[in-house]
Amino acid sequence: MVVNELRERNAIPLQNSFALTVHKTQDLTLPCVSLALDQTIFSAEQAYVALSRCPKWEHVQIMSLHKDAFKMDPEVTKEYQQLQQICQLPSTHVLRENDRYYQ
Repeated sequence: MVVNELRERNAIPLQNSFALTVHKTQDLTLPCVSLALDQTIFSAEQAYVALSRCPKWEHVQIMSLHKDAFKMDPEVTKEYQQLQQICQLPSTHVLRENDRYYQ
């Protein structure tokens, strides 16, 4: 046993954290989020779900951002285009019950 030997200890400050996938956060409200909105987003509407988990914009941190993260379902795009066409029609045309838009 060595009696007069000096010892040194280095302390590294750690912060508890965890990671979740976008699918796992559906229906959750999170107090703070750090997001990677890049090519790792692989499914339609995932970027929206990720952004909408936190109720305050001040607590949203976007670590990476790429336009490819914002994907829409082609069926949603088609429906949105049909709704735009309907909105341009006179209101009496849209309200008829037998109109082709109700079928």
